[in-house]
Amino acid sequence: VCYAPFSLAGGPKMVSTRGGYLVLVGRQTGIGMHTSADGGTNWDAGTLIDDDCWFNGLLVEVEPDVVLVFYYNLTLGCSRMQRIRIGPGGPVPADA
Repeated sequence: VCYAPFSLAGGPKMVSTRGGYLVLVGRQTGIGMHTSADGGTNWDAGTLIDDDCWFNGLLVEVEPDVVLVFYYNLTLGCSRMQRIRIGPGGPVPADA
């Protein structure tokens, strides 16, 4: 157990992908994502997924190194999902 080099509010969610990436989502200035390629020793600077969310999202790996992030958008008043591919260059939209 150790402290992460960033702060996420509430109860962040984490998964480990088949490729060995750790992926963490939680609330920051919106819903943010951090990834690690070395088991949590080093983390990226973070990626803002959406600036308008209500509490934390949920996270699941849906195919190798592709995660589905599910969260509630407060302004739109609806749930949203994003498929994000995790790779050496960081997280990118999986369907782009």
